Amino acid sequence: MRLITAKYPGRCQECGQPISKGDQIFWQRGYAAHAQCNASFDSEMAEQNEAARERRLMDSEYAIGMARAQHIRDTAALFGEDAAVAEELAWELRDPSY
Repeated sequence: MRLITAKYPGRCQECGQPISKGDQIFWQRGYAAHAQCNASFDSEMAEQNEAARERRLMDSEYAIGMARAQHIRDTAALFGEDAAVAEELAWELRDPSY
């Protein structure tokens, strides 16, 4: 979102009042609001951005866990259950959060 000078008239999506040419507004595709009306939108955007960041983090942690589980299954299939247990223990020693 950018703070710009309005080139065209419009309507503020926060307060519903007209936006005049020359007003300072926050703009992004599909959204325009007076600079002074934008505080609530900023906090909503910050919450949405934080939630998206947490989702990406959890998705990557989930993917790592799934890859490790598949590796253990493959190790068990190729070398037997004892080798898979040894591999899992080695991971735990290298990465205590595992």
